[in-house]
Amino acid sequence: MTTATFTPDVVACRLAATSKKQLLQQLSTMAAAHAGLCDRKVLSAIISREKLGSTGIGNGLALPHAILDRPRVR
Repeated sequence: MTTATFTPDVVACRLAATSKKQLLQQLSTMAAAHAGLCDRKVLSAIISREKLGSTGIGNGLALPHAILDRPRVR
């Protein structure tokens, strides 16, 4: 783990969401904007990853992540 990975601008706390999908949509939008990626592709990849197993750690903490085939779209 590098310190550049977890800078304050990529950490989201206390997001208001009424469902897991809504939360993943918010996080995908943030991640895509930060990395210059397509938010729909990020969301799709994260949802696919979640189907393999939850990235939730417990106590409201999760580390959603995914691998994208062609991450750079800009």
